[in-house]
Amino acid sequence: GWACLSGAEVAWLTDELDRPDRTARVLMAAARWELAGGAAGMVVFGLLGWAAGLATAIVVSGAGMAALGLYVAVAFRERNFTPAREKRWAIFRRGASLARRDHEIRLVLAATMIVNGAGMVSWLFPRRLVDLGFPDDPTLWYTALGILAAGAGVVALRVVQARIDGAGVARRVYALACLLGAGALILLACAPGALTGAFGVLVVSGIAVSLTRAVGVVWVNRRTTSGVRATVHSFLSQAETGGEIVGGIALAALAQAAGTPATLAVSGVLIAGAGVLVARCRIGEPPFV
Repeated sequence: GWACLSGAEVAWLTDELDRPDRTARVLMAAARWELAGGAAGMVVFGLLGWAAGLATAIVVSGAGMAALGLYVAVAFRERNFTPAREKRWAIFRRGASLARRDHEIRLVLAATMIVNGAGMVSWLFPRRLVDLGFPDDPTLWYTALGILAAGAGVVALRVVQARIDGAGVARRVYALACLLGAGALILLACAPGALTGAFGVLVVSGIAVSLTRAVGVVWVNRRTTSGVRATVHSFLSQAETGGEIVGGIALAALAQAAGTPATLAVSGVLIAGAGVLVARCRIGEPPFV
């Protein structure tokens, strides 16, 4: 389902808004609402699961998604949609050509693959925090930490949203978010206690991951045109998925062989490498169209 959605919603919003001077800020706002919705969902469906059972919460969630999909299909419009005159394969080739020739798009795709691959280490967070002193059952406290992380992400996105249109801001924010995430992962790996480890999780999950994902979308969106926008954004989604597959397998093997702290540290080094790669990027060249 996510594969069908990714890219389409950004292209739809950009074309319907038809305001290049506002698009980046609206995309950042959308990322904030996504985080806020995730936090609200954790509370609502957590309470529903506790009161009525897990199966009931899952069914209600699925029914809500279906109802939202029907509402979008009926009520939303595409006033600025222009049917493509090219065949689908020609559109794909043009999008692939743009992604290949534009060095900034290539950079974001590579950084996204690295960051999302290294980010697969998140499945070790509850285990590491339990080792540092949190209760063995993470259901309640890890949900609370997730809500706090979402809140931190909302604040960080709001701060960046007001500045995202400045020259070079996307590159600087992306690089800084990577370095913050790397530091937080290394802090978690070396944490002396539970609160320090929880702070590391809060920074990497709530701030670093949220910023890199949202800023990456904005950055790529600026380098594309309407005819291939959804296609190029689908490449960004594929970079996320490819990184998760490769990173998940590699980090799982590393965790089995070297343990949790070493795996967290390696993940931090990978994200720092992505940050350095972005920080050294040359910018200012017009996009290929």
